[in-house]
Amino acid sequence: RREDGIGPDLAMAAGRATPAELATAKTDFADWLERLPARWRKIAERMAAGDAAKEIARFFGITQARVSQLRKAMAKNYSQFQGEI
Repeated sequence: RREDGIGPDLAMAAGRATPAELATAKTDFADWLERLPARWRKIAERMAAGDAAKEIARFFGITQARVSQLRKAMAKNYSQFQGEI
């Protein structure tokens, strides 16, 4: 199961986007990831890969609540990157 809030363009694109839209979403998401601090980027990649909050928390030595906080912060950051906020 994919974590909500990360890469909404990629989630939306599953089966409903043209190849061009999917390519754009992947490029935008990759560009956004490059702008993140290294630790956030690694966490975001695990979220986008579908890792559960419990798995991410255990892997990075943080609480599940912190994973949830980061997910919300990253979703806001991604929306700002996309010009939605």
